[in-house]
Amino acid sequence: MNSKMMPQQRMLIASVVLTMLHFISVSALAVELRDVAFSMAGGDRTDITLTFDGVPPEPAGYAIAEPARISLDLMGVISGLASKYHSLGSGNAQNLTILETQDRTRIIIALSELVGYSTQVRGRTLQLSVGRDLDASARSVSSAAPMPVNQARSNVDNVDFRRGSEGEGRVLIALSEPNIAVDLDQVGGRIVLTMPDTTVAPALIQQLDVTDFATPVEVIEV
Repeated sequence: MNSKMMPQQRMLIASVVLTMLHFISVSALAVELRDVAFSMAGGDRTDITLTFDGVPPEPAGYAIAEPARISLDLMGVISGLASKYHSLGSGNAQNLTILETQDRTRIIIALSELVGYSTQVRGRTLQLSVGRDLDASARSVSSAAPMPVNQARSNVDNVDFRRGSEGEGRVLIALSEPNIAVDLDQVGGRIVLTMPDTTVAPALIQQLDVTDFATPVEVIEV
C-alpha cells in the first residue's frame, strides 16, 4: 500500500486537525447551558432559571418593542440543550429561543407586550424575571448603551431573491459580518427576520413583489 501523500493531502489533513483542536479547546473552556425552567410568579411576571455546568457570565441584554422581545447575550457559553425553542406558558412571556453563535449564546424571550426584566447570577444559575413590576429597573438598564453583537455596527449590504430548482423561494441577504445573530419568527403567514444592531442602507428599504417567480413567496419587505 502506498503511504505517500501529496502536498495538497498533507495540507488538508493538517487543516482538519487544526480545526478539530480549535473546536475541542473552545468547547473545553466554554460554560454549557444544561437546563431551562420557568414558573409564574403572579400577575404577568414570569421567573426563568437557566442552569449551567459552571458559573455563567453576566449577560449583556437589551429589549425591543416591535416585535416585543428581550435578548440576552452570554459570552463564552454553549448550549447543551436538545431544543432551541421552549414554551413559557400563557403569560406575557410566550416562548424562549436559544441561538448559539461562534463565541456566545443568545437567549431571546418573545413577549405579548414589552415589559421590564431583571437578571441575577446565582452560583451555576442565571435567574431571569420578566414583568411589569420590573419596568423601573428595565428603564435604568436601557439607559445604558447595550452591548452589540459586534463592536462595530453591522450592515445589510444587499437583498436579492432567487427561485430554487424545486420551486422554492430563496431570499439572499448579504451581510457585512459573518457572525451576525439572526432571530427568525413566524407571524401568521409571514416569516420575520430580526438582526439587532444591524443597519440597512436606505436604498435597500423597499417592498419587493416577487410573484412573477412562481414560488410560495409573494412579497419581501425590507
